[in-house]
Amino acid sequence: MVTPAAQPYTDSMPVRVLITLITAAALSAGVALAGEKMVDPKTVKPEFRQAAEKRAAEQRKLAACQKQADTQKLRPRYRVKFLTDCIDK
Repeated sequence: MVTPAAQPYTDSMPVRVLITLITAAALSAGVALAGEKMVDPKTVKPEFRQAAEKRAAEQRKLAACQKQADTQKLRPRYRVKFLTDCIDK
């Protein structure tokens, strides 16, 4: 008789593998979706162009603040406050 600890394959193993694969897929999808596409006001309908220009300006400002935080090599705990302060300026 083989003890359960000595068995190389158990009934719960496929479930563990499935959970691991689902978790990995979810995390990789989250990383892929995290980056926002820069808004191009020229490609937006005229009635939405003003809002698109405003959003593009916000995105440029955020990108500049993030670049500044990267050059200063801020730790994550200080980065949020720095970005908040930088965007509010």
